[in-house]
Amino acid sequence: MSNKISVLQIGSTDWSKKYNIPENIAWNYIAPGNLENFVEDLQQQHEARVEKALEKEIERIQKLKQKSELSVIDEDAIRKKVRIKTFNLTLLDSIDSIDDINLLKKFCPVYTILYNNRELFPEKFSEFCRLKQPRDIDFSNPQNIIDMAPKSFFKGGGYGEKYSLEELSINRNFDGDIEYNGHAYIKLTGNFGDSYKQVVICSHNKPIYKNSPIELWPEYKKQGNVEIQMVVKTIVDGSLSTIDKEWIFSEEDLKDAVILDTDIKGYISVSIFVKGDGVLELGPIHYRFSRLGFGNFSLGGTIKRDSNRQELLFYFNPGDLKPPLNVYFSGWRAAEGFEGFNIMNGLNAPFLLISDPRLSGGSFYLGSEELESKVPEVVNSCLDYLGFTNKDLILSGISMGTFGASYYAPKLLPHAVIISKPVLGVGTVALREKLRRPDVFPTSLDILMTITGGQTENHTKILDNIFWDRFNSGNFDNTHFAVVYMKQEDYDDKSYSNLLKSLKNKKTHLNAKGLSGRHNDNFGGNIVAFMNFYKNILRRDFGRIDL
Repeated sequence: MSNKISVLQIGSTDWSKKYNIPENIAWNYIAPGNLENFVEDLQQQHEARVEKALEKEIERIQKLKQKSELSVIDEDAIRKKVRIKTFNLTLLDSIDSIDDINLLKKFCPVYTILYNNRELFPEKFSEFCRLKQPRDIDFSNPQNIIDMAPKSFFKGGGYGEKYSLEELSINRNFDGDIEYNGHAYIKLTGNFGDSYKQVVICSHNKPIYKNSPIELWPEYKKQGNVEIQMVVKTIVDGSLSTIDKEWIFSEEDLKDAVILDTDIKGYISVSIFVKGDGVLELGPIHYRFSRLGFGNFSLGGTIKRDSNRQELLFYFNPGDLKPPLNVYFSGWRAAEGFEGFNIMNGLNAPFLLISDPRLSGGSFYLGSEELESKVPEVVNSCLDYLGFTNKDLILSGISMGTFGASYYAPKLLPHAVIISKPVLGVGTVALREKLRRPDVFPTSLDILMTITGGQTENHTKILDNIFWDRFNSGNFDNTHFAVVYMKQEDYDDKSYSNLLKSLKNKKTHLNAKGLSGRHNDNFGGNIVAFMNFYKNILRRDFGRIDL
């Protein structure tokens, strides 16, 4: 978090002349009347960087003595590589004085604009607001906003991981029953006493950084009169036991993710204290960089939870507000956050990223009815915002993401489903863990247990049927399927053939491309084929010929 962020303030007075600007902020100020000249300067600076990049390309070719290529340098490709300078945060303190805020479109990414809540955007800027999603906040204390800026508007898409069950140590004095259920949860049953006692401690401490807030979210369920507290201690960097601060979070506090905003560098120690008599099912404890309310992971990102404290992550970008809405389901990933931002953003269209942070790297977007309902709910909300219908919707994903795109297709009936390396029979994957592919994808066993409650061969069929019963019910007469598959697929080698069987008697248009290799082979070729399908559909069906 040490990288400087770039802040642009547009207002009647320059805050940097009156308030303290931290070292990790590059401050830019302009008066509202100078906006046009300021933008012209930014464009000239960008053109200068493009010219420099072109000169370097010419020098590179000359060194290779390939002068014949000088006439075919792809200037458009080089221009795309040279990114326009954007601001991490733009502060608008005098909206009424700005003649044309649309001049900022290129330089202010979505969710990075804050404006004074004492003002209103004029109606003429309504499209700008739909594109950029500016947020109104209280400007009465500029120093607070300045200090908050690097904590909330830091570069990148954020980061998260978890204290896995292997990192949760049970107090040796606990004399109740202990049952481990894969990577899903530890089940503790017994009498924990009348007062809070430390029952679980995280065996590894995780880092904290000065002025970089952290969020913690424990997964748990309980029965009986069990009550819990989460106790967090910050340990000063370089010491073994010097405690800087201690937090005690009650169950009321834990209804939302708890935020630790510290001014030291060090580590955190996390413990779970319990009292009462009954059952506690404790899952992973999620550890994430916080944006202090300005988004989860990415600016504008959101988390949807069910009553069992299970989560799915969503990030919506309005793009250019023109069809289609591209929905991308993340693949399996140990690090928490969003996948696919760059490839979706590069298509210039509106897009929605969906990610599953559960278990070791995702639970294939399966869960309670309450949790699963969040997916069509969010997708339809985005379609409504854009004024689109399901005819303007594309569902897509790679690997685990193919399950999400295909599983929710019967509910959403999109224009197209674009998938690469389909894994649709998670029960089959789990069955193959025993002899065919030992210990290659043990997450499938966790999903088998959490979704079906069992581990037999019959349970693997039940898990497979959860997908195929849903998928076979879909009316895909107006849906185009584009599939990239591996010819030597070793996760679920029947996914593609079963997909063909399901679609055989439906009026569905299907394109497919097979690549040599197993599931994790030829990653580059998969991405190229996947994106080619995407671009072809966008050009042909939505008139996006500039891709």
